[in-house]
Amino acid sequence: MLGLAIKFPRVYARIAFGNMWDFVRNRQWSDLYAFFFEYDYEQTSFSYFILKGFIDNLSERRFYRRTRNSYAWPTFFSLYGALNIQILGNTLGRESKSIYKKIYSIVGQNIIRDGHCFENGENFCRSKDGNVYLLDYASRTSQEILSKHGEELRSAFQDLGLPR
Repeated sequence: MLGLAIKFPRVYARIAFGNMWDFVRNRQWSDLYAFFFEYDYEQTSFSYFILKGFIDNLSERRFYRRTRNSYAWPTFFSLYGALNIQILGNTLGRESKSIYKKIYSIVGQNIIRDGHCFENGENFCRSKDGNVYLLDYASRTSQEILSKHGEELRSAFQDLGLPR
């Protein structure tokens, strides 16, 4: 049976509205204005906390559709970033430590530019045939690495003999 995974965007509404309330409560009107209008997509803006998950989901779908990268786990459908549909895979968790070292040997220092993506075992999954794929590739850095080294990574991680 084919399992499907549905990914919803992360929305940090509590943080966004908490920050907004703090600005209003403390009458920091210039900070409130900047929070909404001056910081486009920085980690301190309202749009970052509310829209980042949607943008990340769309980014993954566009990247996969455009490149069909062989190391990226396929994202088959995205509804404006509100949900992504993928095949269900088994994440690696603790098994990923040896994978990080192997990726580092292929990619080099560039891996450090996106530590979240490549250090977290939950961002990797194993298919039924034992091959390892990257699940979370929304960032520009991870997409650059996949574009440059995807085939090499794919061949390095074919059927590692990891338990299924």
